[in-house]
Amino acid sequence: MKKKLAILGLTVVLLTTAGIAQAGSYAFNLNVGAFNGSAYTSWENDPTNNDLFVRVNMSNVGGGYTVDVRDNMMSHNTGYITSTAWVRSVGSNTAWHWSGSRNGSYQDRIQFSNDLLTPVKVNVYGIWENK
Repeated sequence: MKKKLAILGLTVVLLTTAGIAQAGSYAFNLNVGAFNGSAYTSWENDPTNNDLFVRVNMSNVGGGYTVDVRDNMMSHNTGYITSTAWVRSVGSNTAWHWSGSRNGSYQDRIQFSNDLLTPVKVNVYGIWENK
């Protein structure tokens, strides 16, 4: 009985560790240009293959402004870039995610955009996860 419990415990630890190892967490601190400007995080590999689960935790959007945010996805096989729908008017202390399925391996990056009428650069920072 003790042997079965030890094996079960080891299995749980290994599965948990594997799940943690697959997740990538990336900090961002970017300036989004004025008047419809954009900013991008760096490209990061999606460790899951065939699954899309990207979570963004926005800590701060400077000056009380809001920005639009979306995920850009680049296929390793074709180099073709597709994007999720924009999440509009995102402010400070906001979290959301995109999920779904896709075929093959990908890299992801997060794109931020200012409103056409925003007259200043807006600093945004937080953490995004790809798991």
